Amino acid sequence: IRPLLDEALRAGGIRRPAAMEANSLRVMSALARNGNCVAFQTMVGIERDLADGTLIFIPVNDKALVSNEFQLVRRSGREISPATGAFIEYATPCLREALPK
Repeated sequence: IRPLLDEALRAGGIRRPAAMEANSLRVMSALARNGNCVAFQTMVGIERDLADGTLIFIPVNDKALVSNEFQLVRRSGREISPATGAFIEYATPCLREALPK
């Protein structure tokens, strides 16, 4: 997400004065929850905070931001292992439900 935000801000002529930066989703959500900070991240991993109201999710809808996709990538020419197949079968509906439409 960071490169997308940096590019959108740069294109808009906005200089981002960051008092603090983190690349850990857990740290970012903790900073937002406990301090006077905002975090730019997806909804994945903060479901409990959203459910109990300690965090709110505000979608950023800006044409300057390029859309990203979540993808599973694997080596070509190989069969999917039973564990990978089970993960895909489990994760697909969970992610469809959790990610914004």
